[in-house]
Amino acid sequence: MSGLDESLAEAVACHQRGDLPGAISVCTRILRQHPDHAACQHLLGVSLLQSGRLTDAVSALQRATDLAPAEPVFLTSLGAAHRAAGQPDAAVECYRRALALDAEYAGAHANLGNVLLDKGEAAAARDSLLRAVALESGQAGWHYTLG
Repeated sequence: MSGLDESLAEAVACHQRGDLPGAISVCTRILRQHPDHAACQHLLGVSLLQSGRLTDAVSALQRATDLAPAEPVFLTSLGAAHRAAGQPDAAVECYRRALALDAEYAGAHANLGNVLLDKGEAAAARDSLLRAVALESGQAGWHYTLG
């Protein structure tokens, strides 16, 4: 395993055990040496989002999607950051871009449905949530949101 792989594994381990400051620190260190590492940039953004650092999260996740524009998971994370930052239109755009890349991505359908609910677009939200449930029926929260 290379030094980069070991460092990235350390960042992932920090994140998985809930040590968000540790994950942010390790990712920041990695990105100083490897600024174009999209997966590390994504992990940094997710960790920042979960830490409530919304502006920084949007910036980091935008950078991740710039580095890997065909990665629907990165776009969905960016959408979540935009939603949390009170930018629902930007979130919708991210989720729709993710779905254009992977129409079967249940999480993107669910997140799109939730942000459409935020925007008061109940019919469109229901369609997205129904699609999410059809793709991945085991997600109790999506069923709950549908009512």
